[in-house]
Amino acid sequence: MSNPLNIEKAISKFQQLAKDAQSSGDPVLVENYLQHADHYSRKLAELNGKTHNTENKNQFSDDTSKKSVNSDNTLENNS
Repeated sequence: MSNPLNIEKAISKFQQLAKDAQSSGDPVLVENYLQHADHYSRKLAELNGKTHNTENKNQFSDDTSKKSVNSDNTLENNS
C-alpha cells in the first residue's frame, strides 16, 4: 500500500475493529487489531518521511544547480 489515503483508511478500520473487539471482551483480538493499526501508522510515517526527503532533495538540487565553483574552489551564485 503506497497511497496515504488508503493507509489512513486501514488505520481507522483496525482501530474501529479494536474498539469493537474490546466491547465484546476479547483482549487478544484487541491487541491483534492494535498491532495492525500500529503497523500501518509506521508505514504512513515512512511514506511521509520519503515524501519529505524527496522534496528536500529536489530543493537541494535546485539550489546547487544555480551555483558554480570558482577557480579558487569557492561557490558562486549564478542567479
